[in-house]
Amino acid sequence: MTWKLKAAFWGGWLLLGAFGMGMLFLSSEVSAQPTTETRATTETAEQVSIFTSGQAPTEEVEVAVETENAPAPASSELQMPALAANTSSPTGAGPQDMDAALKSLRQDLGTAEKEEADAKAKAEGEDQTVRDKPVGQQTIAVVRDGPSPLFDAKLKLVKAELAELIPDSTRYAFLEKPAFNGSWNQAQGKKALQAALDDPNVDMVLTFGLITTSIAAQKDFKLKKPVLSASMQTTDLFGVEVNREGQSTKENYSFILLPDGLDTDLKTFHDMMRFKRVAIIVDADTYQALSGAAKRVEEKMSKLPFRVSFIPASGSPESIAARAKATSPRGVVVAGLPQMSLTEQDQLIKALNNRRVATFSLGGRSDVERGMLAALFPESGDIIARRIALNINQIMLGMSTQDLPVYIALQQQLVINARTANQIGYSPSFSILMVANVLYGEELDQGRPLTIDEAMRMAAVTNVDLVVARGQTNLSEALKNIDRSFLLPQVFSNLTYTHVDGETNRLSQGTTPESLLTTGISVRQVIFSDELISNFLAARNRFRAEQLQYQSVRLDVMALAAARFINLLAAESLLRIEVDNLKLTQTNLQIARIRFEVGDTGPADVLRWESEEAQGRAEVFLRESDVGVALTELNQALGVPGNRRWDAQDIVLGDEDMYFLDNGLQDYVTNPDQLERFREYSVFLALRNSPSLKAIDERVDARKIQLAQTERQFFIPEITGAFDLDQVIEADTINNVANSDVIVDTPWQAQVIASLPLFEGGKRFSEVYANRSELDIIIGNRITAGQFIDQGTRTAIYNIEGSYPNIELSRRSREAAEENLDLVRKQYQEGAVSIIDLIDAQNQAFGEQQRASQAVYTYLGDLYDYQRQISWYELGKTPAQKKAWLKNVSEGMQQVRKIKAVTNSTGTRAAAQAQGAKVETGPKVEGPSAP
Repeated sequence: MTWKLKAAFWGGWLLLGAFGMGMLFLSSEVSAQPTTETRATTETAEQVSIFTSGQAPTEEVEVAVETENAPAPASSELQMPALAANTSSPTGAGPQDMDAALKSLRQDLGTAEKEEADAKAKAEGEDQTVRDKPVGQQTIAVVRDGPSPLFDAKLKLVKAELAELIPDSTRYAFLEKPAFNGSWNQAQGKKALQAALDDPNVDMVLTFGLITTSIAAQKDFKLKKPVLSASMQTTDLFGVEVNREGQSTKENYSFILLPDGLDTDLKTFHDMMRFKRVAIIVDADTYQALSGAAKRVEEKMSKLPFRVSFIPASGSPESIAARAKATSPRGVVVAGLPQMSLTEQDQLIKALNNRRVATFSLGGRSDVERGMLAALFPESGDIIARRIALNINQIMLGMSTQDLPVYIALQQQLVINARTANQIGYSPSFSILMVANVLYGEELDQGRPLTIDEAMRMAAVTNVDLVVARGQTNLSEALKNIDRSFLLPQVFSNLTYTHVDGETNRLSQGTTPESLLTTGISVRQVIFSDELISNFLAARNRFRAEQLQYQSVRLDVMALAAARFINLLAAESLLRIEVDNLKLTQTNLQIARIRFEVGDTGPADVLRWESEEAQGRAEVFLRESDVGVALTELNQALGVPGNRRWDAQDIVLGDEDMYFLDNGLQDYVTNPDQLERFREYSVFLALRNSPSLKAIDERVDARKIQLAQTERQFFIPEITGAFDLDQVIEADTINNVANSDVIVDTPWQAQVIASLPLFEGGKRFSEVYANRSELDIIIGNRITAGQFIDQGTRTAIYNIEGSYPNIELSRRSREAAEENLDLVRKQYQEGAVSIIDLIDAQNQAFGEQQRASQAVYTYLGDLYDYQRQISWYELGKTPAQKKAWLKNVSEGMQQVRKIKAVTNSTGTRAAAQAQGAKVETGPKVEGPSAP
């Protein structure tokens, strides 16, 4: 370096030193205020702390805090006036301008290129140092849509699952950088994902959030390393193709999809709330970045019977809840809100509940436990984390993303928060409660309101006996179809290989190939088979019989539900009466104690009432257990869990209320003669409508068909047709003999065969005898069943004749007993009567209250028993149908002689017909039919 250059160099440093002293003086004026660079560094450090908090010691966390330098001056010379001018702004002066001046000076002196080369070499050396990691270790870059406690929790679960799967923690490391932060927008998310893909230390990328997931899913975005999405999609947001094996077709990309998860959630919520529109609360930044995908989701959901929209979760929880109430007042669906803290989410739940807006979580059970109303799928965090850990392990073992499954299956389990339901005034329907897991079920002690009609309808759908009956019906239908299949064409294919010894081949002079390979097809068709046709017709009758038997079982379970519902009402009524009696006893005990204190009676009265109180408490406990037993029995009839609670709606009857056909039947049973006619007509209805009798009739017909067939089999042949076609594939003949000379390449044959057994050792005679015996048995069972129906119907009517007037009489007795009790209590307070008189009066009133209460339920039980006997329930009938029923009763009672002739067929006259034709059901008398 010449002396001129040295002089210029040291002169420049002197000038810069003077400038630095001036800047130091100016900086002392503004030392109390942080510079923009300082604030930027502080903010960046805070972001770094979010990304690096809670990391395990084995993690590799690279933090790069960058500041932007001011641009260098345009001229290569130092501009002192410009520097001096910049000192007027404390945020624009100082190190940045001085760095620019130094850079310009280094360029003038020719040292800039050397320093840049040295810096590049140093950076490459540092990068090589970073790359020095254990041999075989896989680095997993964590790319996020943005900072989120939800993502932190998910990553923690993934690490825990991976640690269990791969105990050797040196085999992998998670890499997190500020550069991998998507900052909650599409552009920055793309940069973050690209930065992870470009990082030479990264072996695979794990994305958290739908923004980065959508970027990775883009067809034109090339992935040079495996990218795994940690965010489960409940609907196909981004249209990535999936092959038949359920794997992603995009190279180096794998995601997790719950098929139709969102559809199922929305439909379930709609079943609960019956809304016309529903909104989904989503993260605001995610919604803005994926607005196009959101529109596609709305279009996809347009086929649903309600309108779906989105509410971006921006602003305070209160403001979000207010918008939700205005947009979707019946209820809202809450998606994952990654930018919300747990405290803010709890505030949002509370705000929605306060506005009585039903909430349905897409997150799972934990949200319901925190106060949301319902969720369908279980908590999926552990399941998703386990799937991600397995995918990471598979990639580490050398598999590609195309080998990883995309779909995930989650068992549906509706969860409802009863406490929230009470808060917002929501009452689940029976169908919902039958399938739901209810949290805080103890707060539903009152149970759901349940009427006797609803109980009968529910039993007709969910009772377990119906499952068995339905299975029997399905089995009978399958057997019928099997019998029918024998009448249809039968087609078979075959492949035959034949090999004979060489001597046989030689002696046949080539006409018999030594080896022969043929294939062919055979067709068989029954032209006429009395046995097969009869079997099919009999199977068809048996199938009809099973269908009728299913109807009979359905009527039985409805009657059982009605009876057990009435038993529950009776048990609850007795419990209420027992509690009232205990309260009265406690009141009398207080009176006795007062009288004892004033000296009006001795201690014997007090002790006696104390004994009565103890007995009363014991009776209350017994009645409570009776209610529990009745409730359990009702639940069994309804086919629901035994611990299900119901608020059974009581049936209140007036003194002349029959609770049947709007009391229209009273005009037809005003005297003994009418009652007798009605009794006979009811028996006729029961015999005519009974599905079980009709089912037996079908079985009689089926057995008659088979009996007739066995009697005809002595002289009716079976005729079948057959066609066989073969194709010679390969034949080995002797020398000098062409295959075409000795073998037909495509032989075929057609046959029509008529066969008639001549002697089978007496089998056919035994079949005739067996079918006749079985027919006798079925007809006898039919007669017995008719007798039971006759008996049951008459018994039900006789019971009604006694229980219905007993309601009014027992009420009169109760009123008299209660009036007597009031008089005796007053006399006891005055000392005019003894304690024995009061106890007797109270016991009498208590007993009459029980009898009056039970009289109503006894009559109701008899009434529903009568409806079951005639196979006709008033349940669900329209006024027109009820009117028609009464009209048929009137007309039928006028034909009582014909009706008696029919009902007599259930007695000895029917036994005489046992060997005859089908049992007649009587004259054509109009009447109500079975439901």
